[in-house]
Amino acid sequence: MKRLIFLFLIMFNITLFSQYKVYVNPNIEIKKEELDKNNIQIEEIISLGIKRIIEQTKEQMLLDDTFEGAKQEEVEFFLSFAMEEAIKISIESIKYETKNRARVNLAVQTVDREILSNDKFSKKLGFETEDAEIDLTDKKIQEKFKKAYIEGIKESKKNTEYGEIIFEKINEEWEIQMLE
Repeated sequence: MKRLIFLFLIMFNITLFSQYKVYVNPNIEIKKEELDKNNIQIEEIISLGIKRIIEQTKEQMLLDDTFEGAKQEEVEFFLSFAMEEAIKISIESIKYETKNRARVNLAVQTVDREILSNDKFSKKLGFETEDAEIDLTDKKIQEKFKKAYIEGIKESKKNTEYGEIIFEKINEEWEIQMLE
């Protein structure tokens, strides 16, 4: 179950290309150029996988009444930025155990999901209570909503969980072997 939750969290946003540590087993002989190439390939695989999962999740959320009663345009507007803002994923380190096996440690930072259901958020939008109807098809309200949502995220409590993905190089291509 923990692996499934971690995989679900990976789907949202990834800030891969920041600084991360690279460790190489001292018994491995690997050139810097090869190491750099490997790192880029691993980053691309993770990034592509996350993009695919985001799209599948958005499609599923539209189909399974996650936003029951909302207009399609409102849901698409919300999903266009909300997932990317609420969850940040970064590579913490890549550890090469062999020339063909690497462990990638990820940090997944999430914010309090109650951000949308409080009076403070509603008041930022200009409404008296959280039960007020918000028409997210109106462009002015969309901009106000997005700004309030992003500000709310910045002020929210953040939780960080860590996970690991094991990659193996098979026929000169890196592949995910296991999530831990």
